Amino acid sequence: MKRNRKTWLSSLLAVVLAASCAFSALGAQTEAAAAKLSDALDAALQAAGEAPVSVLITLDYGEEKLQGWEEQLSGVSGDIEAVHAIREAVAAEAKAQFQKKNEAAAQLLLQDVQVQYISPYSPFITITADAQQILEIAENPLVASIDLLPDAVEIPNQPAQTEKKPAGEAGFGVMADVGEDVLVNMIHNDYYKMYADELLREVHQANLQTLENGEALVMPAGEKMDPALLEKIRSSDSLYYLTVTFALSEPYSEQANRKALDGLDGLEETLYIGTTSPCALVCVKGAEAVDALLASEEVAYVSLGFTGIAKNIAVIPEADPYVFAPTTADARAILRYAVGLGAPENTSRSHAKKFFFAADTDLDGSIQTDDAREALRIAVGLSEGRTFTVTTNSFWER
Repeated sequence: MKRNRKTWLSSLLAVVLAASCAFSALGAQTEAAAAKLSDALDAALQAAGEAPVSVLITLDYGEEKLQGWEEQLSGVSGDIEAVHAIREAVAAEAKAQFQKKNEAAAQLLLQDVQVQYISPYSPFITITADAQQILEIAENPLVASIDLLPDAVEIPNQPAQTEKKPAGEAGFGVMADVGEDVLVNMIHNDYYKMYADELLREVHQANLQTLENGEALVMPAGEKMDPALLEKIRSSDSLYYLTVTFALSEPYSEQANRKALDGLDGLEETLYIGTTSPCALVCVKGAEAVDALLASEEVAYVSLGFTGIAKNIAVIPEADPYVFAPTTADARAILRYAVGLGAPENTSRSHAKKFFFAADTDLDGSIQTDDAREALRIAVGLSEGRTFTVTTNSFWER
């Protein structure tokens, strides 16, 4: 009897241990699945509760994953026709490779969820599902990652129409040539919200160097602005975005600049105020406003936005066009920024400017979830990214 009881206890212990191991393995598996969910998606699921959310599923076909465009585009970035030819070839290869696989994956993974879009060009699918369904899908080793999509997840067959924005006039590096009828003024772009103080300081230091070297200035002695620019402003109804340098002594501060700004009349808008230079970037319109600006004793001199006062500035036509050709990973990075999770780390200010300019796909001055959706459409070949034509590579540094 004791032996039977001992045998029974041993069997029970074995069952408990087996169940414990099973639960442990399940917990590890669930944890691995949860790791595939982006931070943006985690936050959205917590906010949504049991409500479904729209997500992007990126699939992993191992060694058969198509390589990105970057390698194929190297060496031909200055040849627009060659760039477009490579884009077409890559799109055709991607379609042949991914269409059947994605459709098969959708049938395997997505039994009880609403499928929004199955890409024929890249290894991803968009769906609407609840948290439990998303976690179950993430358990599959074929799934590489799952990320949040904008609210409007259906990808239209036609490219999104962008609304034209009034340009206004601003300085070199701010006016972007993207093939519009007029240059697009990017002065409100998030790039300048991030780097305005740094750019204003660099302009001020260059101005001081010009004055110390006795170089020719754009304005005559005793004047505060280039006469040609002044005449344009006086005779135009356009907005002009100007860098104002105040007659202040070091140490410079935002408080001192704000005090100087308080004494100015007729400004349409104050966009950026320096903290490490005696400068601010403001907007004016018409003769009365610009004359009042120049009449102020607080103002030392004025130039176009983020530009200096040296007379001769060489702009050498040496740069290649920059074609916005995002990957699906780039689209996710734009989405992360749009939902407040921060911009990707950039190795230089040039890379940062390209991200902020190109990610603003509708050129409205801000990066929203609609921009992420458009970037996604470009990545899968349903739309075409803008081509930024610049006269010099230093454009991306300004």
